[in-house]
Amino acid sequence: MSFVGYKPERLLIKNLSKDQSLGNIRLNFNAMLKEAVVVGQRAYYKVDRQILIPTHAQREISNNGLTLMRNMQLSRIKINPLDNSISTQNSEAVVLQINGVSAQAAEIAAIPSKSIVRIEYNDAPGLRYDAGAVINFIVKQRESGGYVMANGMQTLSNKCIKRYGATSGYNWGKSQLIFTTDYTENRALWIRDNQYQYTLPDKKVLRTETGIPTLYNDKTLNTSLKYVLQDADKYMFSITLRDSYNHVPNQFSDRQGTVNMSSNTTGVTSFKDLSSWRGNTPSIDVYFQRNLKNDQLILFDVVGTYIKSNNTHTYTESSANEALLSDIYSHINGKKYSLIAEGIYEKKFNKKGILNAGIHYQQSYTKNEYTGDVKSNVNLRFSESYLFQEYRFIMSKWDFKVGLREKDLYYGQQDSHTGTFSIQPTWQLKYAISDHSFIRYSGSVSNNAPDLADLNNTEQALDTWQVQRGNPALKNYKLTYQDLTMEYNRKLWGIELYSYYSYFHHPIMASIFYENGKFVNMNENQKAKHQFEIETTLTLRPLKDYISINVTPGINRFISYGNTYTHEYTNLYIRGSLLANYKRFFLYAQMNTRNNFLGGETIEYTEKSHSITAGYNAPKWSLSMGM
Repeated sequence: MSFVGYKPERLLIKNLSKDQSLGNIRLNFNAMLKEAVVVGQRAYYKVDRQILIPTHAQREISNNGLTLMRNMQLSRIKINPLDNSISTQNSEAVVLQINGVSAQAAEIAAIPSKSIVRIEYNDAPGLRYDAGAVINFIVKQRESGGYVMANGMQTLSNKCIKRYGATSGYNWGKSQLIFTTDYTENRALWIRDNQYQYTLPDKKVLRTETGIPTLYNDKTLNTSLKYVLQDADKYMFSITLRDSYNHVPNQFSDRQGTVNMSSNTTGVTSFKDLSSWRGNTPSIDVYFQRNLKNDQLILFDVVGTYIKSNNTHTYTESSANEALLSDIYSHINGKKYSLIAEGIYEKKFNKKGILNAGIHYQQSYTKNEYTGDVKSNVNLRFSESYLFQEYRFIMSKWDFKVGLREKDLYYGQQDSHTGTFSIQPTWQLKYAISDHSFIRYSGSVSNNAPDLADLNNTEQALDTWQVQRGNPALKNYKLTYQDLTMEYNRKLWGIELYSYYSYFHHPIMASIFYENGKFVNMNENQKAKHQFEIETTLTLRPLKDYISINVTPGINRFISYGNTYTHEYTNLYIRGSLLANYKRFFLYAQMNTRNNFLGGETIEYTEKSHSITAGYNAPKWSLSMGM
């Protein structure tokens, strides 16, 4: 006789010919019993996603869903340590989910790491999602009890960065109620130096701006209240109320200082370019999913949003004797109403295939009232609707997916309107070389609409020399996208090769031209744009779960063919991270060089950053410091 935790016993029974009672048998406790740990694969691949299982060490040093995701070092996913924003390496949107239901980053940060069973990562989400990746947190379903969690971050330097959050959840039966709030403030004094070269019809003028300390101040308060009713094998219903309040009394683009012009007609002048923004965005999200017989499911999701905003911009420039050379003021009072609704059907065919089909509808109405130097009322109407069908066929180690989206776009302004219809295909071919490696090729053709903010017919002065002009004549443009991914992962190391190529046909890019003594900035449909990127990620785990090193070098290549220009640009970059831990102590460091982008005639120089954080994570509290 044996039982876990006790020493085994043996009894010899002789001449047994009928049922016999042996009475009570006592087993002695085994004081020498050691801990038993079951270790499986930390990551494995399913048909449409990668399954990531947190290790014991990763759970020990993570205090919520976001830090757990960071510590698991997902490939091509960026987490900004200052504001918790999440994007792909190419700045594409990332859809976050909790048990398949859409969620915000603040809600992910409110999940205790010990409640997360696994993370499902899909970096090729297909037609159902208009995003670069989908990250789904599978969380244990509680039936009783609740929790309260609070977190905060405060800088000790003169650059004030604050982030405070709190969440509480309560469970009863199949129901759960979750309240989340989070406040972020970024405040800093910094200096901007700028140089402009204006090519006029008869001469070139060089404008040099020497900056002085200027305040940047951005405050955001997010709150949400979510109710979930769930039976894991049958259905899920959730309703979420959200509100986001953003107040930016001093915008990121603000600058002030002195100006020296090469023409020297006015001598050294002083200027101030200041803007403020205030916006409030309440929304409601209703989600329902029903699991049907024979591996089928249907789901419906409806999101209604209202945005109210106020934006103010002032620009003044004065000569040395305080004579006013330029005085610009504009104010925009905006309102936007939007409704997004979708229904999706899914059917699995005996592990040989998956069918997804659905309908998506989006309607918005935007009203902007311009006052100040420019007085105008802009009313924009936009709608997008499409059907999609996607079928995935699985045969042995091969996985083939093909999809089709039939999209109808409509947008109008005042008495003018336009609409387009397009058919957009997608495809993907994947081969599983082994349980640890695969190769995947995918592509798509899409039809993209202009940004509503660019379709207005209003002109605004930016400074003494420049104006911004809307363009109601903008048209949709076509994007052809292809990527190739190869991965190989073992316990102690892994390597990934990722590359993609994008071709934009008649893309919307900026034009800058001279007119009536001013330089006009206006978006137009240009000829073409090419973008190519290749990167390699090497992951090393030399001490198993104690140290993990991730290094990614890459190269970006851009070619812009404008109506009046051609530009080429190449950018080399590298990013990396290091995670070291011992019991509940951890050290995390990350760095990235600039990952710059060329669009039209403008190169956007992104931030280069380095950070290091050390801390201790106890079962019910954690403390860390970093720089």
